[in-house]
Amino acid sequence: MSQASRTEPQFMSNASLSRWASKAALLLGTALALLSLWISWDAVIDDALISLRYARNFVDGHGLVFNLGEYVEGYTNLGQVLAIIGLRYVGFDYLFAARLLGVAGGIAAVYFGPAAILPDRRGQRVERAVARLLLLSNFFFVYMCWTGLETGLYIGVLCLAAWCFKRGGDRMDAVTGMLAGLLFVIRPDGALYGLVFLGFTLHAHGLR
Repeated sequence: MSQASRTEPQFMSNASLSRWASKAALLLGTALALLSLWISWDAVIDDALISLRYARNFVDGHGLVFNLGEYVEGYTNLGQVLAIIGLRYVGFDYLFAARLLGVAGGIAAVYFGPAAILPDRRGQRVERAVARLLLLSNFFFVYMCWTGLETGLYIGVLCLAAWCFKRGGDRMDAVTGMLAGLLFVIRPDGALYGLVFLGFTLHAHGLR
């Protein structure tokens, strides 16, 4: 029997073990995230109510105002406010819309964050699963995604942008650029991440 045929079953066994360990970590993380969600089911961070009031007043025809007749920009998360308005127009409750955006962003962060940081190789499967487990099992991560702030949406778009950046060969392409622009709309400090992507692009590829 050749050396290759002796080692192949062991390789397949390791690959199978890696797949099962990854699935187990994901299931455990999901269960812990659902537990955190159940604990914080009725929780709302008071700052989220600012966005919800701006959105409600806009939908009611009063414009982007907190108090009627006072045109003051009292929000720092325009993208979140506009997304809530859009979801309200298709029938979602204001608070549920904010929660939905946060959860969607959290799911994107759980998937794309580890995928962006760890190389897409067979040997990194378990490491990515462990990273996702650590995120899903973090109560405060789930809490911040559920309680109405733009945090979940923000980190989800950031992780997706980082994944696109890595997939593009450490280059800020059109998709990464649009996602960086979306980060800025969600929260102004998102512009800093756009500069980081641009800086790495110039460092690796120059002005070409």
